[in-house]
Amino acid sequence: MVATLDDPFTRFLEPQKFKSLRSGTRNTLTGVGVSIGYITANDKFSGLAVVSATPGGPANRAGISSGDVILTIDGTDTNGMEIYDAAELLQGAEGAVREAIETLRERNMEVFVLDLRDNSGGLFPEGIEIAKIWLEKGVIVDICDSQGVQDGYDTDGSNVAAPSEPLAVNKGTASASEILKDNKRAVLLGEPTYGKGKIQSIFQLSDGSGLVITVARYKTPAHTDINKCPDQYNPGSCSPSFLSQR
Repeated sequence: MVATLDDPFTRFLEPQKFKSLRSGTRNTLTGVGVSIGYITANDKFSGLAVVSATPGGPANRAGISSGDVILTIDGTDTNGMEIYDAAELLQGAEGAVREAIETLRERNMEVFVLDLRDNSGGLFPEGIEIAKIWLEKGVIVDICDSQGVQDGYDTDGSNVAAPSEPLAVNKGTASASEILKDNKRAVLLGEPTYGKGKIQSIFQLSDGSGLVITVARYKTPAHTDINKCPDQYNPGSCSPSFLSQR
C-alpha cells in the first residue's frame, strides 16, 4: 500500500526493524561510529562484521576497520545475535554537545571542525537545536506540509556557542544534517551531500510494527528545495547542500 505513494522514505517496518529505528532516534543515545552487517557463508548466517568505521570516530580511533569480525560486545557473545540487538548494544549515553564546546573554548580552542560525514540526519527538532549552537541570528530552515502550510524556524543568536568552523560533509550527509544551507557560516569541505529534504513522522502499530510517513518537506532560507537538485534520490547527485562556502 505505501508503495503507491511513490515516496522512498514512506515505508512499513516489521517489529524488530521498528524497534531498532526507535532506538536509533532517541536523543539520549549515541553510537561508536560503525556500520555493521551480517557475514554469510554458503548463503548461511555466520556472524557479524564491521561494514565501515566513521573516520575519527570512537571505533576508528580504537583501531576498528571495515571487515573486522565482531565476536563479543561488552562481553556478550554475538553468535546468533540479530543485527538490531547488536546495534542497541553498540549504543550508550551521549555527552552534551554545548558543554563540550564550552569546555574547549575555556581551554582557548579557537577553531572547531564540524564533521557530518556519513551522518544520515536523525530527529528534525534536534537538528534545529544543534543549528542554534553554530548560527548567529537568522532563518535556519522553512518547512511546508502536504496542505501547503508553511512554517519557519529561526534563531536570535542567544544560543550560539561556537565560532565559524570548517564543515566536513560527504554523500552520506543527509536529511537533518543538511538544513543549514545558505547561512555562509563555514568553509565547506568534502563532496556533494545526499539531498533529502523531507520530514517523516513515526507511527507504531498494535503488533509492534510501524509506519514511517513523510509529512512535510523543508526548504533553505533562500527557498531552495534540496530534493530538487535534481529531484531524484541518488546519493551524491546533488550539489553541496549543507552550507554555502564562505
